[in-house]
Amino acid sequence: MLKGNPAVLHFLYAENVLDPTVWETHIRPHRAQLLSQKSATQYLGFADSQRMRLTGERGMGKHGQRLDLIEKYGYDTKFAMHYIRLLYECRELLRDHHLTLPRPERDELIAIRTGKHTQDEMFALGRELKSECESLLAASTLPEVPDKVALSRILSDAYLAHWRAKGIAT
Repeated sequence: MLKGNPAVLHFLYAENVLDPTVWETHIRPHRAQLLSQKSATQYLGFADSQRMRLTGERGMGKHGQRLDLIEKYGYDTKFAMHYIRLLYECRELLRDHHLTLPRPERDELIAIRTGKHTQDEMFALGRELKSECESLLAASTLPEVPDKVALSRILSDAYLAHWRAKGIAT
C-alpha cells in the first residue's frame, strides 16, 4: 500500500474477501484515505511496462510473448488488455478516488483480449487514456503518498479485531 501497488489496491475494492466482518468494519471504511498520487504513478508505470513488453522494448515477459496470440491476432492481446485495463483503473482512481471491480469496461477489455481491435487501435486508446491520466494526476487532490501512520493504525485495529473475534486477544 505504501508503494502504491495496484494489486494491493484491488483488495480495498474487492467484494470476495476471506474475513468479511473485519474487512467490512475495519479496512474498507478507510480505503479512501489510503489512496494517493503514488498509486496513480505506479499504475502509469505498470501500464507503460505492459506496453513496452508488447512492443518488445522491455523484454517479452516471464515466458516471452505469447506466440499463439501473435500468430492468431498479430500481437500479444493479453499484454494489450492489461495495458489498457491499468490505464482505465488509473483514470478512475484519479477521477473518482475509487476503483470499480469488476471493471465497467470488461466487455471492451475482453474484446481487446480476443483480438477484436487492431494493435494500432489499442495503442491509440492507450495514448488517449495515458494523456488523460497525466492531466488528472497533475491536477490531483490526492495526497502524494499514503498516510503511513493512518495505514498502521487501520491495520493494527483490523488485526486486533480479528484476533479478538478468534479469542486470541482480549
